[in-house]
Amino acid sequence: MAGLAADFRRSLAVAQDGLEEQVRARHVAAARAILDRTLAERPIRPSVETVVDGKKGAALEAVKVPGVIFYRLGVLQEVIEFALGKAAELSPVRSGRYRQSWLAMRADERPYEGGALGPDEIVFVVNPQPYARKIQVRGARIVGVAPGIAERLANAVRAAFGDAIRAEVKFIALRDGYALKRAGGLRKGVGRKSGGQMVYPAVMLRQRASFD
Repeated sequence: MAGLAADFRRSLAVAQDGLEEQVRARHVAAARAILDRTLAERPIRPSVETVVDGKKGAALEAVKVPGVIFYRLGVLQEVIEFALGKAAELSPVRSGRYRQSWLAMRADERPYEGGALGPDEIVFVVNPQPYARKIQVRGARIVGVAPGIAERLANAVRAAFGDAIRAEVKFIALRDGYALKRAGGLRKGVGRKSGGQMVYPAVMLRQRASFD
């Protein structure tokens, strides 16, 4: 009888292992199908970060049964394109220089020149023209252009992308920006450590994480 019981336990273990592999294979297939559908629906292909049972970058096949597979999509490229277009739309137009000067910049001050961004990256949308702060604070001497262009841009991003994106107005220094003269004028080429460096209105963009 003891031998029969042992054989039964071994047979049961093999059956359970086989069932677990079937469940894992279906789980992985379903996860891949969901990702494919999601990517097909995005207007711009995002970056994809895979998290398997809490481990970033793990192979899908490493999921335990039962386990959790989820993806974090980096959609900032899509947000940036919208924000730059909206910034131009909101801009006063005289010579066109200010309207055409909006750019996206990474947190390390490198210009963003396209391509997918990770879900934890931070980007600033800013206008480097020396009178950008004046337009932000005072508005432009053009009918209908009120102060607060950065706030209007941030509000437009939040309206378009909802809670998925944090859009906040910040004043930031630029590496090749301007510095204030004592008389209140501007001069270019002053180093970062010089006093009175001008800061520029910008909209900081980042994706919300689950803990926000």
